[in-house]
Amino acid sequence: MRFVQQVSFDEVLRQFRYYHGSDLDYAENTNDDTEKTLHLLEEQLGGVWNKVFLNEKDIRKVILPWHLSCGGDFELVPKTGLTVEKVVNHLSKNETAFSKASPVCIQKMERLKGAELTPLFLTTVAAKRVFYQLLAPENKTGLIHIDGLHRMVAWVRSGRLKNGEEIETYIAGRL
Repeated sequence: MRFVQQVSFDEVLRQFRYYHGSDLDYAENTNDDTEKTLHLLEEQLGGVWNKVFLNEKDIRKVILPWHLSCGGDFELVPKTGLTVEKVVNHLSKNETAFSKASPVCIQKMERLKGAELTPLFLTTVAAKRVFYQLLAPENKTGLIHIDGLHRMVAWVRSGRLKNGEEIETYIAGRL
């Protein structure tokens, strides 16, 4: 992780809305809900936000909360949470079943593996929202996903970050 600077919440929202607006037309757009989580974390963590750059090694360690595919019926991430690396391994072992049960997720990942490398939004402490509170105790601190699950999984699965690319990332909480 390469620290750049602390940033204001206004800057975080500006970046989020620029790249991840709620008006974007794609399946299962959850950007409104994600913005609510950003606001919650602003209150919960006292307005501490950081701009950093993460490499593939860092991204593999990010903890993902429960994800029951996008309208499908395949649990990609259990309620206790998993790292990006473990999700990628789980997915590679269950590719056929996941593709059949969760076509929207697969389509997102296929589209994202070659798309622009857009900023991620993470937190250092689990948000006080249901999916984050279900995380196993050991998964409630570290780098935890707020936005970018499909992108991180797609980038790691496709080897997109193998050449040392760094991803602009906004993190709520003390580093």
